[in-house]
Amino acid sequence: MANNINSASRLKNLFSKVLNRPNKKVDEIWAEVFKISEQDLTKRIIQVSTCLTQMYDEIELVREQMAKTKFSPNLFNPMLDQANSIVAIQNLTGSWDAYKTRITPELILSLGFCSEILETDDNGISEEQIKEILNLLNPLEEQLKNSQLSPHTKIIIKKHLEKIKEAISSYPIVGAKGFNEVMQSAYGEVVDNFSVFEEAKDTKEIKGLVKVWKKLKEYIDCASTLDKGASLAYKFGDKTNKAVEYFQTLLD
Repeated sequence: MANNINSASRLKNLFSKVLNRPNKKVDEIWAEVFKISEQDLTKRIIQVSTCLTQMYDEIELVREQMAKTKFSPNLFNPMLDQANSIVAIQNLTGSWDAYKTRITPELILSLGFCSEILETDDNGISEEQIKEILNLLNPLEEQLKNSQLSPHTKIIIKKHLEKIKEAISSYPIVGAKGFNEVMQSAYGEVVDNFSVFEEAKDTKEIKGLVKVWKKLKEYIDCASTLDKGASLAYKFGDKTNKAVEYFQTLLD
């Protein structure tokens, strides 16, 4: 049977990635896995802490979902508790060798079983698709440096780009639902700043932003899966579609 893509499978992949890393400080190990390049220690720990908090939430989501199955809690709860002890934020200043022993074969096996038991929640967004989004983001960030847009408009666009990058960083942890949340946040931002977008609708910056959102929505639609008769796209789709339609109107 093919592996399902869900919270359990994502956790299994992440723990498998860090298992055999050479000894460093715990925050440095996770920063490598999450592709966090921040050199400032305080900022790096904050970013890593955010990712580990997301992992904790995913562990608890697996616990919640498994509790609804026919399997006994004593078969999976001890391993989920063990997973929580690994992602505890208070570990970040410690040595990786002191913690990696908690990533036992039993933990990986348990998460593997959970991933097969639970339904797929994500068809996957490939590395190539992520790169394609970044290839649209990076030139737009450069344009903003010398942009003649108002400071307020530039702040709004930068905020959108930052949220997309955050979703990209957290994709290995939470999957496509992170992109959905970003899209909903963006829609609210557009509604709250309608006049700002109207004023800047003919600028290359807004047009570049529209291209990013359209590409992102394309991949979200492909990654969404059925969940009790309603896909992620359906759950979030009304607001998402309105946002993209408005962006398309700006382009037109």
